[in-house]
Amino acid sequence: MGSFKTMMIISIVASVLASIADVMILYSPNGGYHTMDYLFLRDVPYQRLVIGHFLGILTIPAYLLGFWWVSRALAPLGKHIPGRAFGVAIFILILGVTYHASVGMIWLLANDLEHSTELLAKGRIFFEPISNILIVLVMIFSTWLGAWIYQQKTMFPRWMVWFLPVFPFLLFVACYLIIPVIGNVLIPAGFNITIGIFLLASFLALKDQDLIGN
Repeated sequence: MGSFKTMMIISIVASVLASIADVMILYSPNGGYHTMDYLFLRDVPYQRLVIGHFLGILTIPAYLLGFWWVSRALAPLGKHIPGRAFGVAIFILILGVTYHASVGMIWLLANDLEHSTELLAKGRIFFEPISNILIVLVMIFSTWLGAWIYQQKTMFPRWMVWFLPVFPFLLFVACYLIIPVIGNVLIPAGFNITIGIFLLASFLALKDQDLIGN
């Protein structure tokens, strides 16, 4: 499927672009993301929304190039595990792209100044379950992978546990609460930044490993 270095670098660059896309479609200098009323989207200019919408849709799928190699590092757990893990990654990324693509609809609902509350109440069913399932799956997958890495059952070194998505995201949440001016940027792009951190750490951890035979 191509060279390890090339595919990992492409996936890492894709995570940077996808993080920029998230900031473009979600960032508000006033924050307020925790309120879950989505009115912070009124601070997002339409032009920025459109660019970020397509930038994310076109770059997030490229994560799979890196995840294919990451899945090879799970071979010690069993010959079928890499394929199954890669399948889970595909499913999670499909949900991620779906949610990213739905932000434009949420923006339209939030910017209907006359009926936004009523429309958002009805529209939540189309996007909130996706984000909730996405969060739960990432948490479960991170916990499962972290347990096996810590027990040294994979090709990852033990220090990789700290670069699973859950830990950087908790730092972003703390930053959002303590230093809002920085947290307001990190939280909207939290998912893609944490994936990028994980892919970069995986690249450094696996670059000297023989993944071809796994």
